[in-house]
Amino acid sequence: MDKKLRPVKLNKIFDDILDPYRICLLGIMSLHDPRVQEHFLKDISDDFAVASIISSFPGENINFPIKDVIKIIQSDQKKSPQSLTQKAFITLTRIFVIYSYNIFEESGLLKTYWKEPIIQFFYHIRNGCAHNNRFYFKNKKKLEFPAEWKRKNITISLEGKTVINDFFKDGDLIHLLQDISNLINTQ
Repeated sequence: MDKKLRPVKLNKIFDDILDPYRICLLGIMSLHDPRVQEHFLKDISDDFAVASIISSFPGENINFPIKDVIKIIQSDQKKSPQSLTQKAFITLTRIFVIYSYNIFEESGLLKTYWKEPIIQFFYHIRNGCAHNNRFYFKNKKKLEFPAEWKRKNITISLEGKTVINDFFKDGDLIHLLQDISNLINTQ
């Protein structure tokens, strides 16, 4: 496992992304740690072992029994591959890709950098995330502009193929945002 610490420097438009993404990732990872699971299963009384999500409807909060969720995770951990765990990471990454792209678009920078290969890459990753994690191209014959980032190229041949985890890994999002930040900051 690569444990080298790398500083993350993002453009200020992405300030609202990094910390929530890290918190969500850490939450998923923590719930897969047997010590954390043991704490929830043994050290927390049933009276307090509920995760509550506030609803806008009075008296209709959504309550999840924490111990049941831990047992579901433990059951998944006995399987190979751990499909629930993979789905959690994939879903989280998809959400944050879409969120990041929306922030970039709303910043007004999308129009300025639209033809840049890295921005085209970002667009197609976001579009695939929003289309059930599959590459989807409106024009099935060719891309309007090249979509490239590092050594990755998006072409029409990817139509229908899985985006997150097959083509674009969970950790790639932060690298992509750093490279987009470098583009913005240098021009």
